[in-house]
Amino acid sequence: MYDVVIIGGGPAGLSAALYLARAKVKAVLLEKSGYGGQIALTQKVKNYPGIYEISGKDLADSIHEQGERYGGEFSFEVAKEIIDENDKKIVITDKRKIECRAIIIATGAAPKKAGFEGEEEFIGKGVSYCATCDGRFFEKKEVFVVGAGYSACQESIFLAQFASKVNLIVRKNELSCSGAIVKELNDNSKIQVFYNSKIEKVSGNDFVQRVGIIKSEAEYNEETIGDIEYENNNKNTKEFEDNEGYGVFVFVGYEPESKIAPKSVKRDENNYIYVDDDKKTSVNGIYAVGDVTHKKIRQVITSASDGVVAAKIIETILLK
Repeated sequence: MYDVVIIGGGPAGLSAALYLARAKVKAVLLEKSGYGGQIALTQKVKNYPGIYEISGKDLADSIHEQGERYGGEFSFEVAKEIIDENDKKIVITDKRKIECRAIIIATGAAPKKAGFEGEEEFIGKGVSYCATCDGRFFEKKEVFVVGAGYSACQESIFLAQFASKVNLIVRKNELSCSGAIVKELNDNSKIQVFYNSKIEKVSGNDFVQRVGIIKSEAEYNEETIGDIEYENNNKNTKEFEDNEGYGVFVFVGYEPESKIAPKSVKRDENNYIYVDDDKKTSVNGIYAVGDVTHKKIRQVITSASDGVVAAKIIETILLK
């Protein structure tokens, strides 16, 4: 029997595994595909303390290797179910049944896709889901932001610090947030909002060089949207082209990967898992860390911190 099973190999899970390995706690980390989670898609991380610049994949690989050096156990397998038997937990994977005393759920959250053509192909090559991570790489370049909520508005304002122009693409005829953030958005001369529009496709060679905008058919009227001059009245499209490249930032929400948690684990209305300051869930012996939890800030450093907190709390309990 293991002391701890960690489900998920992003920064939160890897950090928990590292600390448990150093404490000589018998633990195993289960990861379904590759280490790093969402951060592995980021080409350059420049806001991780103590490291000036590193790729997201290299950062994750470094934490993983550090954990292995301390004797940590890692396994590529898919966790499918958690069975809670009070003092004993069971994790069913695609390869085996694992018994343990505690579980750390570190499965993260995945950004929702906007669904335009080329979106998947150009992730990390112009298409991004994190302005804080990638905004500086588009200094003095034109960028597009997809979304209508608070995050899309907030990130548009953030990107305006670096970009030459920010085009906010809103599918409907209004933003879904209000208040001071909208006023700040409207007062920024570098931000242009295009209502009743959506990105139809992106394309290019090694990075996004062309962005096709289409007027939303459901919201179509005879007025020109923003300052886009559509090429014809039948398709109502406009293609932007620049060999220097564009940034396309998508902010249409996130979906927590919380299905693995038993139904008895309490979640918020968006299925993020509630935890206390010790990263404990509502079920004894089950912890959750990182982006799968109900929290305000989602950054690599906060996820890593969550993993450390859970590992240290579990270590203290096991030593009793």
